[in-house]
Amino acid sequence: MSTVYLYDGPGADDGDSEIIVRSLQKSLKPTVYSISKISPGDIIQGNWTSTAAAFIMPGGFDRGFIDALGDSGATVIRDYVRNGGSYLGLGAGSYYACDNIEFDRGGPNEVIGDRPLKFFPGSGIGPAYGPFSYEDERGARAAAVDFYQKSEPGSISSKIYFNGGNLFVPHSKESSKLGNDTSSGVSMETFESLGIYSGLPSQPLAIVKCKVGTGVAVLSGVQLEFRSSDLDGSNPYLKDIKKELESYDVTNNKLWCSALQENGIRSDCLSKNRDTRLVMRSWNAILSKSFNLSGLVKQYIHIQT
Repeated sequence: MSTVYLYDGPGADDGDSEIIVRSLQKSLKPTVYSISKISPGDIIQGNWTSTAAAFIMPGGFDRGFIDALGDSGATVIRDYVRNGGSYLGLGAGSYYACDNIEFDRGGPNEVIGDRPLKFFPGSGIGPAYGPFSYEDERGARAAAVDFYQKSEPGSISSKIYFNGGNLFVPHSKESSKLGNDTSSGVSMETFESLGIYSGLPSQPLAIVKCKVGTGVAVLSGVQLEFRSSDLDGSNPYLKDIKKELESYDVTNNKLWCSALQENGIRSDCLSKNRDTRLVMRSWNAILSKSFNLSGLVKQYIHIQT
């Protein structure tokens, strides 16, 4: 059995971490994966990498990650992913994995600077939708996203919970030096789009999958782990959002599972969805035959009379 590790330390939002754990428990087979929170000290020590199926960095504020992990912790995470590991960055965990970030530029919460992991060869700029507040959920919304799945043609349109997340702006080829060492000495990576903010002008990148050595990092500016049931309906900022997201829960569960699959994590929920579709097809076929048989009986009775 391998373990999905979730960062648990300064910078992590406790509420989001609990939602991630619940979502993982619903999505993963307990006989295949265990789920464990891991402290900055244990991350730096590095013993976890030999049993890790994936490492998840939750929402919160990434300066807390930087202060707690320092260069040593970032190096362990980066080496783990580059040597075939898997990283899932949600919200602040997404900012932390960019080459650099620009948050609330010119505003009271401004944070601008380089970031250590550099999985995404570009900038994490946010909030994609403003304003943002650390004190309440006034910046929250149901963000329109088009998600791309390799298993299906085209995209899936949905609305996903958002609060302060980033969009992704890749460096130009000239400035990023893709595949080469940057001035920081860290090799920049390549990426593909998994989703866009379909409701924003120019439809910028919302979710990306980065190739990191022989490993992978999926980064999301929207909170893929959230369902409407995770939102407090008594909160004036969340009441309408909760209602709006209810009709997207099934779709968003599918997108969450797809993101796990992109990370190399075998999700149980997609197979459940396929089983449900097969059952429904079989049931529809039975009903269709029943209706056809009923029609034939009626025709026979009409002929006999």
